[in-house]
Amino acid sequence: MYNLNQYAKDTNRRARIQQEVQQINFADTIQGNQKTVSFNTRRMGYKLIVTTALAVLVILLLLLVPQTTNASDKLDPGEGDAFYDQMVAFRLGYYYYVTGEYERAVDYYNQAIGGLPEVVFTRVDTFRCMYWYLGDAQLKDGDPNAALKNYQRYLELVGDQANPVAVNFVQTLKDSITSGGVTPEPL
Repeated sequence: MYNLNQYAKDTNRRARIQQEVQQINFADTIQGNQKTVSFNTRRMGYKLIVTTALAVLVILLLLLVPQTTNASDKLDPGEGDAFYDQMVAFRLGYYYYVTGEYERAVDYYNQAIGGLPEVVFTRVDTFRCMYWYLGDAQLKDGDPNAALKNYQRYLELVGDQANPVAVNFVQTLKDSITSGGVTPEPL
């Protein structure tokens, strides 16, 4: 028969052994994690160094590469705006138009339009209005035939997007020139 005292001693001994095994396993786990953490820390350190070195290299390359501009970006690379001289001429034309010096306004508008490549007018909506402004200045200066040509050029550039009021105005001007009637005022 089995002795109860012996059973209790065996149970206590098994529990102690099991506890010792758990402590050993725990110690091994901690030591293994420390090695893993140390290894991961080193790996992260290398990644950080490599990433930083690549970032510095890219920044240096960007700083060393010369800044280039295409001829289509600027007419004069020394100026800040594209087509700087033409925009100044346009602004001066507008100034002289507003102040009532229509002949000078016509001269400056012609300078602005003459200095721009034709492709600018066909591709950029905002430059097309220069023809309309030139037509206004020519009409005020007393040259309705030249004004009509520029108004028609504007409508040709705008195409289907033309404002019906502008189309009607140009037709009225054309009719008045043909009939020798009163020339309308610019819009």
